[in-house]
Amino acid sequence: MAESEIDHESATPVDQQIAAYVIADIERGVSAVGLRISSESAVVQRLRGRS
Repeated sequence: MAESEIDHESATPVDQQIAAYVIADIERGVSAVGLRISSESAVVQRLRGRS
């Protein structure tokens, strides 16, 4: 799975894939530890924009 893709056919549940995406953002410094994460709609837009 590419970093910005959610694979609905994967054995990994979608919520776990999204959690991995959010964690990767924190590790890359895109999101800061302790701050609120983006809204669901914002995450969806970012995932769609990166495909």
